[in-house]
Amino acid sequence: MRVEDHGYGAKHEADYFIALVEALGAKVESRRLVVPVTDVEVQQARALLGIIGPTRPLIAMHPGSGPISHARRWPEERFAALADLLYHRVGGHLLLLGDAEEADLHTRVIKMMRTNMPKTSLAGACSIRVTAALLASVDLFIGNDSDPMQLAVASGTPTVAIQVLSLRRPMASQMTCCLRLS
Repeated sequence: MRVEDHGYGAKHEADYFIALVEALGAKVESRRLVVPVTDVEVQQARALLGIIGPTRPLIAMHPGSGPISHARRWPEERFAALADLLYHRVGGHLLLLGDAEEADLHTRVIKMMRTNMPKTSLAGACSIRVTAALLASVDLFIGNDSDPMQLAVASGTPTVAIQVLSLRRPMASQMTCCLRLS
């Protein structure tokens, strides 16, 4: 069984997988990305948000890209500057998401910020599915092309995905907005 390949970045990877299962005879009812979460995971996300308090908007950022490709990261000082700009324009609380290895990155972003925007690093604080549940409750997600970006899209959260490589097409087929920045 062959599915036509148009080259890297020409098509979202999910579209290739969908084409493959369709070629095998399966019917795809929805192309929407979904991450199922349990009631317990939703409660864990609510508990984390309860610690933060009622400040809105909640702006989640993921300045990392996981351990594999630092080349996919937008510079950390730009995340700090963007957080400051958003705070000046709309206020809010910043949630920095990522795994435990990204705690130092979060610390650097926080130190570079020039405003008193309330901020919380959740580095390593939650599982992938708790992160998905948490993202369903935030007002905006901004991040590099990474798992948290895909989770934000799947959660229905307005998403700004920062693509630092020059791809012809965004890697999240359902995102609200995609910026290609160098």
